[in-house]
Amino acid sequence: MCNLRQRALAATRESKQIEFKSEFDPNSPRAWCEIIKDIVAFANSGGGIVVFGLDDSGNPLATDVTAICIIDPADMTNKLSRYIG
Repeated sequence: MCNLRQRALAATRESKQIEFKSEFDPNSPRAWCEIIKDIVAFANSGGGIVVFGLDDSGNPLATDVTAICIIDPADMTNKLSRYIG
């Protein structure tokens, strides 16, 4: 995963293992569905990483990503379980 993380940080475009998200609103069910869709796709295809705060070309945005950073991993697991069983 370390190599993937390094590749994601250096990426200038999305790939089958790297997804850029410009923003994330943890209070939005739609935003959760989008993230869960990406996580499931990565799980079914050998892994991947979502990088928040970047546009589709990998350029940093002035987006506050604090909301995603403070999500408890247990809460993420619970959300995933609700959608995928």
